[in-house]
Amino acid sequence: MTRIAGVNRPRLGHALMVLAILAAPRMIANVDPYIRLMAASGQVAPAAAETLDQQFDATAGPGSTSGTGAGFTNASDIAQTLTVGISGLLTRVDVQVYVDALFKPTHDLIVEIRPTVNGVPDDNDASVLATATAKPGAVPVGFAGGANFTSFDLRTAQLRVTRGDVLAIVLKTADTAAGYFWITKESATYSAGGFFFRNRLFPRFQSGNRTGGLLVDSGFRTFVEPDSPTAKLLPSADAYVRAGMFASQNFGSASTLVSKKGVSPDNTRRSYLKFDISSINDVERATLRLYGHLSSTATREAVTTIYAVRDTSWGERTVTWNTRPDLDHVVGRVTVAGTTRQWLEIDVTRFVRAELQAGRSVISLSLRNVEHSSAFAEFGSRESGTLAPQLVITQ
Repeated sequence: MTRIAGVNRPRLGHALMVLAILAAPRMIANVDPYIRLMAASGQVAPAAAETLDQQFDATAGPGSTSGTGAGFTNASDIAQTLTVGISGLLTRVDVQVYVDALFKPTHDLIVEIRPTVNGVPDDNDASVLATATAKPGAVPVGFAGGANFTSFDLRTAQLRVTRGDVLAIVLKTADTAAGYFWITKESATYSAGGFFFRNRLFPRFQSGNRTGGLLVDSGFRTFVEPDSPTAKLLPSADAYVRAGMFASQNFGSASTLVSKKGVSPDNTRRSYLKFDISSINDVERATLRLYGHLSSTATREAVTTIYAVRDTSWGERTVTWNTRPDLDHVVGRVTVAGTTRQWLEIDVTRFVRAELQAGRSVISLSLRNVEHSSAFAEFGSRESGTLAPQLVITQ
């Protein structure tokens, strides 16, 4: 294999369905590559298992309607970009597409994989690495069919992708009759990529603002066999505590974790997290991921310090400022800047490795701001669902 722009590109064979990937320059974006991979605390995703990496289901979520879709014939192409979340072997790509009930296509659906340039699908047709096809009869008819995902098996290509690579899935057809024959399902919005379209007479890809200026994305899924066993753990418990007049109150049911050093005790907050690492055998790398932002523009940025907590007996629905466990040594720090929510990562490898070697099956951390600020740092808690903290461990 040869290495191109962060992705191993195999030589193309004569398989009927070959799909290849070329990565564009790394996109450092506010994305959640693990949004569909979060496991219950202690659960490990085996290396040999096909794992859902990126997904956008356009039949659900904000902005979706039963009639939202983008049609295309031989006059136009559509594309969806995505950011790889897991390094490994790309095994499958699914697209959420259906055919028109009245104007059924007579030609195949063509799927191209292209590189991206600054996050936009490459306009150069010579950049196409490989294609795959789907017969009209293999695809659902109309929205009544649910716009189900149609799968393209990629195992024969033996394609290895790297976390952070930006890919473009381009859909096109040779159908020439009037009317839209192939239609993708769209709604808003997948945060790790974008929807694009182009007229073949003017082949430059354009951003896909198709419904009253609403940013939309086309439904898709990607599957990867991870290079090594990777555990993506959710907290077994998390809560924030607050000083002053709130010192005896518990905030364990809140959907956020908060950290702030206020001018007065009433405004001072601290957060605690616990993770079950009993299923982990070894640690090559451990990363704490927090989905956070500042509560207001009154503060430009604030540093949140992560501490080890030896006492793991505290309870999510009982811990208060008055009963909070003591802090131990500093594990890491992260700068929270601006009010835009984003994923923040902290390397906690040495801490997790040491805890594992010491025979501990449960670990605890605390989030604390040591400098005064007007705004507070706010992070998703486990009650927030897909925005919950994650402990990502590569073994």
